[in-house]
Amino acid sequence: MGYGRQPKAENDIKVEERLGSDQIIEDVYQAWPRRLPDIANETTWKRHACFIVAGGESIHKININKLSSRITIGVNKALVHFRPTLIYCQDVPFVQAISTGKLNHTERYIDLQKMWNDYNGIKVLLSPMSRYDLPDKTVYYVRRLTKPKLMLDLTRGIWGGSNSGLGALMLAVAMGANPIYLLGFDMKAKGSTHSHGGYADDRTLEGFNRTLSKYIADFAAMAIPLTNAGIEVINLNTERDTNLNCFPIVDPNAVL
Repeated sequence: MGYGRQPKAENDIKVEERLGSDQIIEDVYQAWPRRLPDIANETTWKRHACFIVAGGESIHKININKLSSRITIGVNKALVHFRPTLIYCQDVPFVQAISTGKLNHTERYIDLQKMWNDYNGIKVLLSPMSRYDLPDKTVYYVRRLTKPKLMLDLTRGIWGGSNSGLGALMLAVAMGANPIYLLGFDMKAKGSTHSHGGYADDRTLEGFNRTLSKYIADFAAMAIPLTNAGIEVINLNTERDTNLNCFPIVDPNAVL
């Protein structure tokens, strides 16, 4: 559900100071020519349902075509499965790799670079913690919060946590969506790490499942604030296929 941590810049003597500076993170955000609040706000999806599609294997059991008329967020490589309303990422190396063709070898029959560059929806990236050379200037930045917080105002930013799936959920909240449905949020890897070809980082199932347990903890920490804010989050899955049980689990067929 995440491409990986952003690498430290080479030949940077004060990397730790730089990455820890809220002011520098804000400067990076302000310097980028496209910012999501320029085209959206907390009322954009107000009282509308939003479906977020992540990379769990259970996606193969869903008729994704039923989402064609819905408001949707695709997480990272969800483009492999369908064309969402908005694609959300929070790892700069992923955006660099997919937009320049360096991830093409992870899919046998799909030109990921062409798919990414031809996509005419909204591409959103959580504002990086330092300046990067991002080739794709069509991407919109959303302001990064540096501390865990449920934010209902898009202009103030979102908390991305440890994974892009959580960031996508926080983005849907900040754009006013309610209810929010999660698909492919398995938080367990059985036959493979993802429903698509993965990210070519040689992760093992055992190692990835350890990472997923950390992701689950981040989601659980936001469950009560979401409930208190009156935001309904539903995990469209089966109890057999998901370990994310901090939200109600509902069979996808009952909604789609």
